[in-house]
Parts: sequence; structure tokens; C-alpha cells
Amino acid sequence: MSEAEALLLSRSLRFSPQESALEQGWLLAEMDFLVDTALGIDGVLGSRMTGGGFGGCTVTMLRTDAVARFGEEMARAYERQF
Repeated sequence: MSEAEALLLSRSLRFSPQESALEQGWLLAEMDFLVDTALGIDGVLGSRMTGGGFGGCTVTMLRTDAVARFGEEMARAYERQF
């Protein structure tokens, strides 16, 4: 993936509206927390909720050098919060 393509994809992840999740009634505090936390981690280019029904999931795009740090920081933050 070129740098320009990665930038375009990361912008679409970050700026995708999540109002539909609220309208559909499947927004969970945990999902919102995961996206917000991911966006605050250095090396994350974008993150959003996707899916629905059973709570959905998050899709996060990050630099390869941030993978280990991302996993550790997300796990710690989630354990503190929930």
C-alpha cells in the first residue's frame, strides 16, 4: 500500500460517522471506549466500529512499529476501565 493510499484509508476510518450505531441501538460503552483509546495511541492511523447485532467489532489501522505497543496499551486500558 502506498503512503497516499494509507493516508486516505486512515482518514476514512477516523472520520466515518458513528451516528448509525447510535440509531441502530448497538453502540456499547466498551466499543466506544476501544475506538477512543485506540485513537489516542501513538502509531494509530485510524479506528472505527463496524458490524452490529452482537456488539460489532473495531477495525484499527496502525503503523507496523506500533503493533506491540498497541496491544499492550489496549489491554491495560481495557482492564483498568472494565
